[in-house]
Amino acid sequence: MKALHLVIILLALIVGAALTLRFLPASALPSLGEKTAQPPLQERRVLLVDERVRIPVEVARANEEHARGLSYRTTLPATDGMLFVFPVAESRSFWMRGMQFPLDILFIREGRIISIHPSVPPPSETKGIPAIVRSPAAADMVLEVNAGAAEAWELVVGMEVTMEQK
Repeated sequence: MKALHLVIILLALIVGAALTLRFLPASALPSLGEKTAQPPLQERRVLLVDERVRIPVEVARANEEHARGLSYRTTLPATDGMLFVFPVAESRSFWMRGMQFPLDILFIREGRIISIHPSVPPPSETKGIPAIVRSPAAADMVLEVNAGAAEAWELVVGMEVTMEQK
């Protein structure tokens, strides 16, 4: 009887996942087959944190850019980052699929850092299983920088984050 319950639960999970994927637009799904780094994103800006730390960032706004992120790149300049901008604040999850180096991941809402996940390891350091980090609350931006950068720059929760004008 227990085995039957487990089979039913497993089938329900599979059907649920299939239905979820079926109704998502193709652009929202990452390309799992492509394993090459893409060139840097065209939109580049500078973030100012706590009115003292300037971080040049590539800005990811489109679903395809969000899905690709820094996957399969081998490096990120030490002073740079990637900023993911979303149209609305929601609970966010980021995974390390295809990452080649560890990152600090900062969740931001309405111009303030709400969470810092330091030194999130790449799959090569987690037996091939991508690490997943989640925002503790709704976020409208996510900043990825090299592991250790948040500590080196003395970034903490609550600091103000602004984007310099072009």
